[in-house]
Amino acid sequence: MTNTTSFERINYLTRPNKCIERKIIFENLVKLHPLMTFSGYRYIGFGSMWFGDLLFAHRLLGIEEMWSIEFADNVGRAEFNRPYRSIEIKSGTSGDVLAGVSVAQWEVPSVVWLDYTSGMTADVVSDLRTLCVKLKAGSFLVVSVNAGRSSYRVNDPTELNRPRKIPAFRTVESLLGSACLADRFRTIAGPSGQPEEVPEDQFQFFLADALLSFLMHSIVASGRTAGATAARFIPMFNFSHRDGAEMVTVGGVLSAPQMEDKLQEAIKGMCDWDNAAGRPKHTRLDLIELTLKEKTTLDRLLPIVDGKEYFKESKDAGIALAESQIEKYRECYRHFPVFVESLI
Repeated sequence: MTNTTSFERINYLTRPNKCIERKIIFENLVKLHPLMTFSGYRYIGFGSMWFGDLLFAHRLLGIEEMWSIEFADNVGRAEFNRPYRSIEIKSGTSGDVLAGVSVAQWEVPSVVWLDYTSGMTADVVSDLRTLCVKLKAGSFLVVSVNAGRSSYRVNDPTELNRPRKIPAFRTVESLLGSACLADRFRTIAGPSGQPEEVPEDQFQFFLADALLSFLMHSIVASGRTAGATAARFIPMFNFSHRDGAEMVTVGGVLSAPQMEDKLQEAIKGMCDWDNAAGRPKHTRLDLIELTLKEKTTLDRLLPIVDGKEYFKESKDAGIALAESQIEKYRECYRHFPVFVESLI
């Protein structure tokens, strides 16, 4: 959940990679309009003081009923800043709010994006389990967590005299379960010959993969494979980025059996799909901020399919950026934000 410290330090509307991620997610939800009617959905998230996700949910998806979960100390300011009368500020922790949802309220399909500022904790895992059990088939579940490896290297409580850090691999395993960790990460062994740590430059991929597996397994473990509430989790989003802090965002749809094939086909057409893993390939955003002149110069050369040709033309136009950054811009230019100062 958002808290006083985070929203007073960070304007969640002006983080460029977060903006790109938000636009991609909602654009892909819009593409499902032929299959889904979002106007009858509820949106649940952490609106903070800016309500960026809720604005998109209302404007692009037509969702009217929206809940923003805030700590009690922040409710007054959130109430003042809420942009629409149909937004209800829910006071308390996400766990408390979700526990208070009635059986009748769970009958409304939802788009849920729990955008935590913290790393993955036992409380986060508990929230996700609750949603996997309670959400109506046809609902969407997205989660973002801090993915800095150091935040998962916690002190070993059994080593009181010689404090040492538990490897991040072990912390994630203890939270999500061994079955959620892909075999390719288990081959990364330390001196003991056992899996001990994931390299820092791979940790975001590892955590995102583990979270998606957890959501898929949680639906099965909940007993929702048959009956009136039957659902299967189809992964749809698999991102990481850094706007100050490392973050991963994953999510998908709890598909009813009769919609599974159509939704799977539609989702595969939206992203770079990994058939072997049964999920979208991990996308690392991480676009650097551009000057307005750099952006307009790059835009004049778009759209173009050939990345190598685009890099050459960009260099010829005077752009002094690395090829990897130019290629990322080519892929995400439609979502790239421009922030300007406005005199109000």
